[in-house]
Amino acid sequence: MPEETVKSSSVLPNFHDKGFDYEQILNLAFRSARVFHPECRLVLLTSLQHKPVFSQEISETVEIFRYDVDHTQPIVWRSWAELKFLEQHDFNSHIVMMDSDMLINANLKDIFEENFDVGLTYNGGKSKADKKMPINGGLKIVHAHKRDAAIAFSQKIYELCNSEHLAQYRTWWGDQYALIEAIGHNNFWHRDSDRILSEGDATSILLLPCNKYNFSPTCKAKAIRKKWNDKSIIHFRGPRKQFMSMYWNLYLSVLEKRDFKCLMRVLITRIYLWIIVSRDVVFGKFA
Repeated sequence: MPEETVKSSSVLPNFHDKGFDYEQILNLAFRSARVFHPECRLVLLTSLQHKPVFSQEISETVEIFRYDVDHTQPIVWRSWAELKFLEQHDFNSHIVMMDSDMLINANLKDIFEENFDVGLTYNGGKSKADKKMPINGGLKIVHAHKRDAAIAFSQKIYELCNSEHLAQYRTWWGDQYALIEAIGHNNFWHRDSDRILSEGDATSILLLPCNKYNFSPTCKAKAIRKKWNDKSIIHFRGPRKQFMSMYWNLYLSVLEKRDFKCLMRVLITRIYLWIIVSRDVVFGKFA
């Protein structure tokens, strides 16, 4: 990935309400990007009112783009904010738009060696949810120099998220319904490869497996006893957020700065992890 690659993180609502430290989550997401792409731009898409506090490692470099947010329709707002960001971007760099509760766990340059317009991650499972929404909305990747195709596809997603037939999903899931509709169900399920053209506008879509590029571990502490070396991006969605800072402390913080304080943090986290695993703690409660 070129060093000027943009990382864009969309703010999602209600993290505080669920008892998670949203500011810490956001900071760790950005810092993980800098670990593997030291010169990348860090861009936050957020509301007019939000005043994030960043750690000293990144506080001087985060660019903030503010939008008038309708908190009653977060999915519509996010798709609109992403569209507006793409419209003003110069497209001299690649873009990774990701949820705040993700950690970059490897260099992503292998993705951009491919020729595509938009990259999306998919689940190949057979569950009812996977069949209805096989594309995860938490990660969108845009190749540099593909301005027209990227904006056209983003415009389509916004219009679908704001459509009447998806009105019941404007709070949640709407983007994932919109993504598979834009690509086409038949197009997706009967594809010959992981590079397809979306229906209507023929956007070149690169499909990336969630198991590597949008991986969510199980909701148990023992899931992070080892570093996931074969996973490029880890998604701490839902209650997994409680393990995000622990994973950072154990495996990524030493890549950012290896000093005595950092090593002590690793040791303390390792002891704490051993304690909660031995008690089989799940979701912060005894199983």
